Amino acid sequence: MDALTLPASIFTIALVFSRVGAIMMLLPGIGEVGVPARVRLSLALIMALIVGAIVGRSMPPMPDQPFELAGLIIQEVLIGLYFGALSRLMMSALVVAGQVAAMQSGLAFAMSFDPTQGQQGAVMATFLNLVAVTLVFVSGLHHLFLTGVVGSYAIIPAGSIPNLGDVAQLGTQVVAQSFRVGIQMGHH
Repeated sequence: MDALTLPASIFTIALVFSRVGAIMMLLPGIGEVGVPARVRLSLALIMALIVGAIVGRSMPPMPDQPFELAGLIIQEVLIGLYFGALSRLMMSALVVAGQVAAMQSGLAFAMSFDPTQGQQGAVMATFLNLVAVTLVFVSGLHHLFLTGVVGSYAIIPAGSIPNLGDVAQLGTQVVAQSFRVGIQMGHH
């Protein structure tokens, strides 16, 4: 196995860190407000080194122009934010379920600070969110999220521009399904 040159290796790690860092900032459990930014950035750097070793050969060539490099990095950050937001939206079903349960039980006005949302929420929604984040780590679901970081390169390879229609359709489906599941959970 031939080694990459130092500039190509740094380029690969920087490009991977752009996507992984954005994902890690929004990932449920790891991207919570209560987790210090330095811890999240350290985890993102470690993940970038690991993921870079896995997907390094599929990276586009290093551009010669600084504006092209900046464009690639911005593109990877946006893709990372998209995948991180999708994972965060999937967890929003519990916010909806908590709000519906609170409305039905008459506890909708009982508010408390929700550390997973970074704002006040109904007590039931806060409780369900905290339980969900706890279950993510207890059940090992966070490994699935971390595996999804590598899988994001199979869905949208580095350097490629995703089909915006497909991106919008997937985002809409995730929001609609999360809301539907949240309503169903809140009623039961």
